[in-house]
Amino acid sequence: MEWVVAWIVAILLSGLERVEAQGNNGGLSGLAIGLIVAGAVVFVIIVIVAGLCCFNYKRKHLGHLEFEHPEFERSREPYIRTSSFSHNPDLAPVRYDATVADIATDIPTGAESDGDTASADNVVISPSKAEKRERFEKQLRELQPHAVTFLEMQKDVQERIKNAKHGNPRVHGYKAVARDLSRVQHLLSNRNSAGLKMPPDGLELLAWAGKTHEKYLELQRYKSKRDSGLSSEPPEVWIQSKDDSVFEDESHNESDVI
Repeated sequence: MEWVVAWIVAILLSGLERVEAQGNNGGLSGLAIGLIVAGAVVFVIIVIVAGLCCFNYKRKHLGHLEFEHPEFERSREPYIRTSSFSHNPDLAPVRYDATVADIATDIPTGAESDGDTASADNVVISPSKAEKRERFEKQLRELQPHAVTFLEMQKDVQERIKNAKHGNPRVHGYKAVARDLSRVQHLLSNRNSAGLKMPPDGLELLAWAGKTHEKYLELQRYKSKRDSGLSSEPPEVWIQSKDDSVFEDESHNESDVI
């Protein structure tokens, strides 16, 4: 910007020198020289003002150009972030998580779904914290008598980890089951503690513990019948962590597990 102004001023000064030289020679009158000088000054002022306006406009609105047109962007991040807001107008209705108390206060009695309010079909009723805590304590009470069995299950898994060969793909699953069993034992041993907190996945963990305990007992009954010479259907595999299935690979058969 500065060099453009300097270049224009230099041209004007050169022109004024020529005008002055012609005036001295009697070629131009004093009025004509004054008009030329005034026009040159006005032109310089207009150029400077226009340049400042363009500079301010570019500084204020360049960011908007970057968000609207990727060819003006300095990096791809602003354009990608803006384009992520685009959505399909035909998306499914929004589902809301709410408790029974929330629905009772938010939806008037006898109100019909007319599109202005969330319909009952789109509301997922989730239990309150007090209800979750009550269910959690109930599950702990039901599992408490089987604490010794969970200890036996933990020893069984630890023995499998110890005897597994190096590189055995099942070791990762064994360790996951051992971790979940340790968490269950900790909750059972501290059930009567006033400071016991319910884990975020406490309900899922105890539900998994109950199902795994039943599968383990079925395996023990199957082994007892097999040792007595009675044939029976092999039970479902019990060594399966809470989050993932260990024996989904078809190469792992039931006899290897038992």
